[in-house]
Amino acid sequence: MNEKYGFINQKGDLVIPLKFDYARGFKNGYAEVSMFEGTSDKYGYIDQKGKQIIPLIYDDAHSFHFDGKFARVKSNDRWGIIDRKGNQLVSCIYDELDYFHNGFAKFKKDNKCGYLDKTGKVALAAIYDEVEPFIEGIAQVKLNGQYGYINKRGEQYWED
Repeated sequence: MNEKYGFINQKGDLVIPLKFDYARGFKNGYAEVSMFEGTSDKYGYIDQKGKQIIPLIYDDAHSFHFDGKFARVKSNDRWGIIDRKGNQLVSCIYDELDYFHNGFAKFKKDNKCGYLDKTGKVALAAIYDEVEPFIEGIAQVKLNGQYGYINKRGEQYWED
């Protein structure tokens, strides 16, 4: 309303005031919200009572996934992952960063792709031009213009 976002309950009563410049719906108990500060929007998270849980300090933010424990956030044009308390699991150093799929998150840094493990550490180095999520232990990758497959140990299988 009037270009501001807030939240209503199931009865239609306003329960969180219309004060945000943008808001996404609640997922896993938190909602991403933003307010315009200086020259850009800053994102953070509120709980279902409207209490700010994680400060509005990010350039972008996404819903909590991976059992509701982690969210992707963007700062200084780089992506990272935070926990529900706002602690950085993965520093905002990646050009692109996906959510975890089958235990791995694909990432891109300096035009090369690789995978992080569930702890946020590099599991498979960023040597590939493109990577896809792991499905049944195998992921399609592209290296030097050639497509192939790798397993979770990084063993490579190339197409003829």
